Amino acid sequence: MTYHRNGIGALIMENPVPGLTITVTGPFDQAEISLSTFTGPLVVFIPEDARLFPEGTVYAILGADPEEPAWSGDKISAGECPEDAQDYQQLPNLTVEVPKSALERFADQTTLLRYQTIGESSVPLSSAPISLTINR
Repeated sequence: MTYHRNGIGALIMENPVPGLTITVTGPFDQAEISLSTFTGPLVVFIPEDARLFPEGTVYAILGADPEEPAWSGDKISAGECPEDAQDYQQLPNLTVEVPKSALERFADQTTLLRYQTIGESSVPLSSAPISLTINR
């Protein structure tokens, strides 16, 4: 979990960057994809140390502003409530997908890829971004 200040100086928590089915390089978490050879979808791995809302959902987002993403993916459950437990527990090995059709909207651009989790409070919590360059 990392922290940064938003545009008005408020302290914001971020989950760790996601893993991808393509190589992520550099100290600033960058990746590049070529749509001409990519068969898709892009699989996004949620790190085990991510702090998710176990009673909520998790999904991928694309765009510069995590509060108003340019694209949001399908939501999946972030946790489950086992029969022998009273509280939700975060699921391990979570993955979400970005279909090739969503990536095509950002062809010849660099955008930010994150995952978000949202719980009962309806306040989303985002991951740190990966700078994703999408070539035709």
